Amino acid sequence: MTIYSLSNPPKGCYTYAYIRDDGSPYYIGKGTHKRAWRHCKRDLIKPPVDRSKILILEANLSEVGALALERRYIRWYGRIDDSSGCLRNRTDGGQGGSFPGNLNGMYGKPWSPEQSKIIAERNTGIGNGMFNKKHTDATRKKMSENHTRSCLGKRLFTDLDGMRRYMLPTDPRIIEFGLVPVVGSV
Repeated sequence: MTIYSLSNPPKGCYTYAYIRDDGSPYYIGKGTHKRAWRHCKRDLIKPPVDRSKILILEANLSEVGALALERRYIRWYGRIDDSSGCLRNRTDGGQGGSFPGNLNGMYGKPWSPEQSKIIAERNTGIGNGMFNKKHTDATRKKMSENHTRSCLGKRLFTDLDGMRRYMLPTDPRIIEFGLVPVVGSV
């Protein structure tokens, strides 16, 4: 049995659970890399402070397998918001995914007017974390240095649909996704 942690995350896709003190799960998710230990700032469910309360349920899965197991675990334990169980998940799971560009089923599809309105309301005014705030000059300089460092040695590539990303020229995904270098990028 492998013990996974932030410094030793599972390879490939996996499903994970956040566990309460009484041993019951309060969140089920699908992840790759360090997702179970590092959620985004905007996520409503945060990882437990006690890292031993993060349980990798299944590891080394395909994307489809991980999404299917996430749905199965959520259905098994049920959700609080629909009075069917103990999980704080807000969906039935399985709609996530880490498919890039045109491999993503939603790539190039416009949001509905309702979706656009919800997203706009969430990201404007007090919903925006930077509302009425400005970065200091020192912070702006640090952000600029980090961006420059993260692009060091990378070149700009684009796919047939125009999606652009910085990658090392030796990255095998360049061939896999049919990417071509952007002329003039260094």
